[in-house]
Amino acid sequence: MEALLNGSPKQKSFSTTRNLWIATGCVCIGAISVGFVLGYSSPAIPQLQKQALLTDEQASWFGSLITIGALFGSLIAGWTVDKLGRKITAIISVIPFIIGWWMIYATNKVLYFYTGRFVTGLATGHMLAAVPVYIAEVSTKDLRGMLGTGTQLGITIGILLAYSLGMVLDWRGLAIVGLLLPCLCAICMYFMPETPRYLIMKGKKPEALKALYFLRGKNADVEDEFRDIANSFDSSSGISCSEMTKPELFAPLKLSLLLMFFQQFSGINVIMFYTVSILQVLILI
Repeated sequence: MEALLNGSPKQKSFSTTRNLWIATGCVCIGAISVGFVLGYSSPAIPQLQKQALLTDEQASWFGSLITIGALFGSLIAGWTVDKLGRKITAIISVIPFIIGWWMIYATNKVLYFYTGRFVTGLATGHMLAAVPVYIAEVSTKDLRGMLGTGTQLGITIGILLAYSLGMVLDWRGLAIVGLLLPCLCAICMYFMPETPRYLIMKGKKPEALKALYFLRGKNADVEDEFRDIANSFDSSSGISCSEMTKPELFAPLKLSLLLMFFQQFSGINVIMFYTVSILQVLILI
């Protein structure tokens, strides 16, 4: 606490934000895991169909069931993120990842394929609720925008990884890689702190201060940031539904919802899930 009252001036060198970058990289492995799930069906489906393990109709369900699982996963994560924490939510996401990937790897039954895809979808929804919140709450103001792109970048890397490895691995080999990625995320996150904001929200101020020093550097002056986070809870009074009709709130909300709507209804998921199958058909034409 003495260091909090008599901290040295803020430093902006990389050494003071090194742990922040490391923490962001660790949680972004979770985003890569999500991207791998999204990209897996594209190289896997042609292989499964070639081995007569899936028909065309079954392949369409195999590709799309993760979206249903993700819906339920995100609903569950809404509770775990607040009750258990951002870090713990990311770590326990490994459980459905392992179960889902193992069900895909260890069998050649269609029902297990379906269940495995649904469960990995559950894991993606759960993980994606934690990753961006964790990044936003550990980041500094000047790096929050840059680090915030890590979630989508991680997803894109995961998709690319699934496509690339699909050229050299069969569907079972890809499932093993998909299983290992979230395990790596959980191991790395074990050594990372919970977000200071969550710790303060739960009344764990000494732990929050320790987390801030870890993220900002042991010689950093975290007094102002610590006070700002604490004051944000003291002055928080919430927003009523009537206030959401104000133009300054409703306009950005409307634009955000429209952006998400058109992104999903553009058919991008179809392209991601069935890229190889689509290209094979186009080549034959």
